[in-house]
Amino acid sequence: MKENAETKPEPRLVRIHMEEDAGKNIHYAGRQLARFNRSGVPLMEIVSEPDLRFSGTGPPCLRELRSVRRYSQLSDGNMEKGVSAAMPTVSVRKRGEQKARRQRTENQEPE
Repeated sequence: MKENAETKPEPRLVRIHMEEDAGKNIHYAGRQLARFNRSGVPLMEIVSEPDLRFSGTGPPCLRELRSVRRYSQLSDGNMEKGVSAAMPTVSVRKRGEQKARRQRTENQEPE
């Protein structure tokens, strides 16, 4: 895929599958708390190839994906109400280096 800051990115989808949201353990002030408010809620995970190479290409992809989900009536895509979330894994490397550092980001909202 050819991509630069001006082209429309077209990430390749690897898979789309259903998961169930799990509970969450929270460690706070020496205590361990469990949060189950979303546990058991079905969610759809969409996995793509690492095709996005420029920082400005992520939000247009998320907006397009939200539009598809809304049109197909899979979701209203409302991130403010917790209906939709994007958690991309970002790899960063210095120019010329082969190995990248990977970091998963949470709840990214397309502007």
